[in-house]
Amino acid sequence: MAQSPRTLEEQLNATSGFSDLTIVCQGVEFATHRFIVCAHSEVLTAALAGDFSEAESQTVNMDFDLDSVKRFLEFLYTGDYNEIPDPALELIMSVPTHDEETEGATVQQNIEQATVFYDGEDDQNAAADFFALANLQFGNLTINAVDKTAESWICHCRMSSMADYYNVTRLSTISLAKLEEGLRSEWCVRSFCTLLVECLNEIGNRDTLRLLGNIAAEHCNVLAILGFFEPEGPGERLAPFVLAGCIKKLNETEALRKEAEGRCEQLNFGIGAYVGEDNVGANKERVWVHHDLDWSDEQGVDWLKKYIATWLPVLPESEVQEHWDELERITNGVKVPLETPLVMVFATKRA
Repeated sequence: MAQSPRTLEEQLNATSGFSDLTIVCQGVEFATHRFIVCAHSEVLTAALAGDFSEAESQTVNMDFDLDSVKRFLEFLYTGDYNEIPDPALELIMSVPTHDEETEGATVQQNIEQATVFYDGEDDQNAAADFFALANLQFGNLTINAVDKTAESWICHCRMSSMADYYNVTRLSTISLAKLEEGLRSEWCVRSFCTLLVECLNEIGNRDTLRLLGNIAAEHCNVLAILGFFEPEGPGERLAPFVLAGCIKKLNETEALRKEAEGRCEQLNFGIGAYVGEDNVGANKERVWVHHDLDWSDEQGVDWLKKYIATWLPVLPESEVQEHWDELERITNGVKVPLETPLVMVFATKRA
C-alpha cells in the first residue's frame, strides 16, 4: 500500500540538520537543501555550480516579495503552494532582530495588497478619477480596505513571474492555471485593474500576458471606459495582447454564426418536407420583400419552437430535436434576428 506524501512540516523536521543552502529574501534567511532546489530549476543549478558568487557562498538572494519566496519554497518541497504560505516554513526561517529592511518591506507589501474602492463602475466620472489615481501608482491614495480577490490574483501572477525567472516549468503551469481559474470564476473589474497596476510591469512571461489579454478582451467594454489601455496608461503594455484576444473572440463569434446558419439551413430542409401543397394559381402574384424590417423581429429558440408548433402538419419531435439542441447550444439564450415566413391567403367563397 502506497504511503501518503509527507507534509512540509514532516519533511523539514526530518531534514533539519542537513541544510546546505541559504536562501535570503529581504533580510530573512531560509536554511534549505541544494538537491531539492536544484532538482526544479536549471537556473539555480547553474548559479550554484558555476563560477558565480552563489556557488562560493552557497547563498542565493531572491529579489521578490517575502510571501512569494515562501510559496516558492513550499512548491519546491511539496509540488504545490497555498496563497497563505505554510507556517511550517518557520522551521527553516530566521529573522534578524529589528531588521528595518524587512519591516519596511512588510509595510510596502500591505500597501501593494490594498485597492481603491469607488462607487458605480459604469460611471465615467468615477472611472476617470480611478484612472488618474492609478497613474500615480498609489502615490496619493487613501487605502480603505483590502481587495481579497485582487490579492489572490496578484499572488498567482507573482508566482508565475518567479517560475519564469527561475525557469520552473511545472510551477509556471500551476500558477497560470490558478490565475485563470480565479479570473474566470471571480471576475471583478476593480480587482483586475488593481492587478494590472500592481503586477503588469513585473511580468516577463508571455503566456501570462496572453492570458490577461484574453481575459481583458472578454470584458473590453468596461475596461475601455477606464482608459487602461490608452497610451501611457497603466495597461498600455497589455494592449497588443488585448487586441489579439479581441480578434480571437471575433473569429470565434464568426465561426458560431456560420455554424448557426448551417444548422438553420438543415432545419429549414427538414421542415420543407412538411410544407403544405402550394395552391396558388399560375396567374396569381407572389410577393416577398427580402429584409423588410416590418417582417423582422428578434426572438429566441423557445419562440421559434412555439411558432413552428402551430404549423399543420405538426413536425415529429424525433426528427427535429437534434436541430433544436444545436440551436440552443449555439445561441446560448441570446435572441437572434428572424424574418418570419408568413403567407396571407385571400379567397372568395364559392357560390
